[in-house]
Amino acid sequence: MTAMDGKTKCSLRVALLPYLEEKTLYDAYNFTEPWDSPNNLKVHDAMPNAFRHPGQNAGMTTSSYYALIGKNTALIVGAKRAIPWTKPRDIEYSADKDVPALGAHEPTGYNILLCDDSVRYFSQKVDEKTLRAMITRNGNEVINSLAIPQADKTL
Repeated sequence: MTAMDGKTKCSLRVALLPYLEEKTLYDAYNFTEPWDSPNNLKVHDAMPNAFRHPGQNAGMTTSSYYALIGKNTALIVGAKRAIPWTKPRDIEYSADKDVPALGAHEPTGYNILLCDDSVRYFSQKVDEKTLRAMITRNGNEVINSLAIPQADKTL
């Protein structure tokens, strides 16, 4: 969400709260204040489990899921970062730079939320060309999902 002055006032994760049965927490967030204001830090301290990796300590307030931000990006991915869940910051992606490190909560792979509303657990072994095709929303690449190595885990 963007304020009238054009500055981001909340993270994508805060904007998703009403859709995750967290409307009370959403309503407690003050969109007229910075994400780290004293009032909004109270919301920050109540991070929903939806943004926490299953193996993450219940008291943690850093998200385990981030949007990839860049031209034509379209994924939410699992990644280990020291970014508070309410902070309006995600993972930058550019087709002409290295693919950012994803995962790290588990050695075998990470979750990806696709545009068809499905979640898949991707292997760390997925090749870069396929991963880049998955990251962009309109590159017109044909992706054979059966050829994508899946990690040995079902969530």
